Amino acid sequence: MKNKFVLLALFIISMLFVTGTVKLNAEDEDFISVSPVEKADTSSAMEAGAVKAAAVVKPAAKGISITGVNSSETDAKVKVTINVSDKVKYKATELSSPARVLLQLENTATKSDTIQVGKGAVGKVRLAPHDSTAWVVIDLNSAQKWQATNQGNNIVVEVDKGAVSSARTSAEPEQPVKRVSGMIYRVVDVAASEQDSKIRIIVTTDGPAKYRMMKDSKNNSLKLDVVDAVSSVASNSINVNKGTVNKISITENKKSREVAVSLSLSKDSPYTVTRDHNQIIVDVEKGAETVQAKSKNLNLRQKISINVQNASLPGVLRMLASQSGFEFTTSQSVALASPVTMKVDNQPLSVVLRDLLVPQNLYYEARGDMITIGSPAEIKSEKAMQPKMTKHYSPRTMKDADLVKILQKQVASNPTLDIIIDEDTSPGMNKILINGTRYDIDTVMDMIADIDATDGSSQEYSSGIVTKIFKLKNIRLMTRAGDTLESSSVAELKAMLTNTLAADEEANFNFDLRTSSIVVTASQTYMKRVEKIIEALDVRVPQVIIEAKLYEVNVNNIKDLGVAWDAASQNNEPYIKGEMIPLAINPAGKLTLGTVLSGFKINAYLSALEQKNEAKLLSAPKIAVQSDREAVIETMRRTYYEVQNIVTNANSAPIITTEYKNLDLPISLRVVPKITNKNEIDMNVTVRVVKLVGTTSTSAGPPDTSEQEATTYVKASNNDTLVIGGLMSERIYDTIEKVPLLGDIPLLGELFKSTKKSTEKVELIVFLTPSIVED
Repeated sequence: MKNKFVLLALFIISMLFVTGTVKLNAEDEDFISVSPVEKADTSSAMEAGAVKAAAVVKPAAKGISITGVNSSETDAKVKVTINVSDKVKYKATELSSPARVLLQLENTATKSDTIQVGKGAVGKVRLAPHDSTAWVVIDLNSAQKWQATNQGNNIVVEVDKGAVSSARTSAEPEQPVKRVSGMIYRVVDVAASEQDSKIRIIVTTDGPAKYRMMKDSKNNSLKLDVVDAVSSVASNSINVNKGTVNKISITENKKSREVAVSLSLSKDSPYTVTRDHNQIIVDVEKGAETVQAKSKNLNLRQKISINVQNASLPGVLRMLASQSGFEFTTSQSVALASPVTMKVDNQPLSVVLRDLLVPQNLYYEARGDMITIGSPAEIKSEKAMQPKMTKHYSPRTMKDADLVKILQKQVASNPTLDIIIDEDTSPGMNKILINGTRYDIDTVMDMIADIDATDGSSQEYSSGIVTKIFKLKNIRLMTRAGDTLESSSVAELKAMLTNTLAADEEANFNFDLRTSSIVVTASQTYMKRVEKIIEALDVRVPQVIIEAKLYEVNVNNIKDLGVAWDAASQNNEPYIKGEMIPLAINPAGKLTLGTVLSGFKINAYLSALEQKNEAKLLSAPKIAVQSDREAVIETMRRTYYEVQNIVTNANSAPIITTEYKNLDLPISLRVVPKITNKNEIDMNVTVRVVKLVGTTSTSAGPPDTSEQEATTYVKASNNDTLVIGGLMSERIYDTIEKVPLLGDIPLLGELFKSTKKSTEKVELIVFLTPSIVED
């Protein structure tokens, strides 16, 4: 018994692992439709709302297949024998409308085939492969008693003859299906069955065909379009007359390669659509009254209240469908979403959907009474199946370029929109072109209605003058002299407002530099446009922290450090990459550039050199800057030099005075970082170094200095370290050697000691590490 439990646990774990694999490979365009149901108790709605993932089937075992199908008859029965190469498990199901017997043989292979029988109530037998399962459909002329049994490796189905329907006394030969080049699937079966509270319609195909589901509430009908498919269903019309489903019609459009399965309903009823491998299952509620759209406030601003804990996302969406009246169409990503815990009271539906979906990287799009939910890629992929159109629009109150700029920023904030907006470059035209699906174009036109609305009547204009203060959150109006980037943002905002309000004679605006606010006086119509412009331009800009470290390192130790640009790791990859000139051929101290790769503990090594007095940290500034703004890091070194002044006098000896003056030797870094879409950092780096040339003691004036400057444009990943080196210099210092004790005697000690000058060659190395500031 213990071994059985162990084997059962291992089987469940393996099935879960396979399930995860199948879900990850799901079709992007496989959408599941979730209709609103009658508002009921929360717990029951949650239980009824679970959307099941596709069942997982083990791969077909090699060597097991259907080898043939035979039929025979006696006075009372028709026997159908399915020959199988080995013993196999199977499931037998009776289907109605029309009457059939379906056998599903697990882990069994077969080829698509049709065998004409024409005996008793048995018309024909159809075979079709479904992943690792072989399906055998026995078509009956009328519902009869039947029994399926095993006889060795074979499966025998015995069907009572009964009374044969006059309409189908002889089986009609099935017309061969003409295969079309490309990924074309066959609709091999459409069946209807009655369950406790719903009518289930199963559409079976010979592969994972894509589909679209549409509802016509006015005419009480549902339409399932199977895309890239042909029909091999025996009957094009099935009378159901159960629940709310009256009739099923199957039509094939050979030109568009689509098969339409239309359901005629007695009244508008809630429904759900799910997929189980090659089956598309439509469940239509038969008992509950439908939620009529006209009795609901189909508005995203309607207030919603929910309280769920650790609930499935499809179940929560069914609750929202019940409360709001909207129908929800969800993608496979919804089934893979994490459980949801949320409590909201009396909040707009749009806010609830945003808080529910965005944390799972999902979005929604409302189209009439339908809300589509999925990842941006899935929603755009579903739109690819819809026709595109182009609309021309002539701005009324602004230039086409200004309107395009505002719209493009608003469209960029909505990842589900798949639309192109551009200017009409025809001479003398002030038009924009909008290309996309009808719903996307309607969304953009709603944006335009707020930005470029037509002028109101004179009564509205005369009575609608208002004054409003907009406090800017991200744009600073008080700019500094020379700050071209910030000045350009303010100038762009000012030009946009000027062009927008030009047509309103009573409109004006002023900048309040102290509070960084804009005071606007305009009519209600123009005020809406101003709000849209400020909302589009006053956005938060991402920031970058730039950490700099300036070291003076002994040249002999630089070779161990790897700044000679040729050091190698254990796998022979350089620690520092870039277009470098090796130090051995760079005696002039030319500035060079590289990046430290991961794995080299540069900080630990530099700290060790500091402790041995072989490296000196000059400065370690850290500064935060917005993307596309300039950061200036400057380190000042100060040296003193001696200046002798000689004053001559004819009556006395010359007077010599000594004066010490200071000289600043700056090291400045100017960095303009820009964060890319890939979370990389493009940097424009300018390094400027001033150093002494020669001795610091002169009577002719300050010492000579030299200035070096290098500018480069580099790309670095987040937290990568950029290295700038190559600035060589010499330090001269005195070394005193003396005899112990005797050398310390005043005056006489000079006889027992000597002083010599030593020269040390050092290099200035700059380390830059940019880091993106996370929200």
